[in-house]
Amino acid sequence: LQPIVEAKTGEPAFFEALVRMRARDGAILGPADILPAAEDSGLVADLDQRVLELALSYLSKLAQPAAISVNVSGPSLHDPQWPARVEAALKGRETLARQLILEITETSAIADLDAAACTLARVRASGCQIAMDDFGAGHTSFRNLRALDIDIVKIDGAFVRNLVDSTDDQFFVQTLHDLARRIGARTVAEWVENADCASLLAQWGVDYLQGAYFGMPRDVRHDLDVPQ
Repeated sequence: LQPIVEAKTGEPAFFEALVRMRARDGAILGPADILPAAEDSGLVADLDQRVLELALSYLSKLAQPAAISVNVSGPSLHDPQWPARVEAALKGRETLARQLILEITETSAIADLDAAACTLARVRASGCQIAMDDFGAGHTSFRNLRALDIDIVKIDGAFVRNLVDSTDDQFFVQTLHDLARRIGARTVAEWVENADCASLLAQWGVDYLQGAYFGMPRDVRHDLDVPQ
């Protein structure tokens, strides 16, 4: 889990669940190793579901409520059965839906906008929030963004990493933040790596910050009773 903090206070607001796997030789594999193999083998939807179930299991064990965001792949988003799988995972623990944020990417959403809008509406009806990850990497228009009814917009870290030294990136981030505000969405700036960048984003009114400056992902496998 990696913390996503309040821009004004630096206090954790929620956490992003990031998938890792341990190879037989003990090496830790990240998304760049895992996702291509999952996609090529047709198992990426099963991987999405497993991470969702682990996140819900973790939430159910917490003494104090927290929120966790979970990434959703394009194949899951465009699978007509995905909302039913989310509902099945929440069965018997429906109250956790309010603590669950499902992250889609901008590029996967616009691959079939109408279908994505219908799918997300059903998932939101279960109580989950929807976040758009990597915002700015694709070509979503204002009209399309409104159609998807997004709760949280995560500004692509490629525009944030060199923010302090790049006037172009400053313009892009402010524009993306203003666009999200116009549809009533909260904003997250990714890849925040230093205090100057964090301060600038907070001045502009960005809601949340995520990146190495506020904490690297923390291993919580031992809290989940995951088989080793």
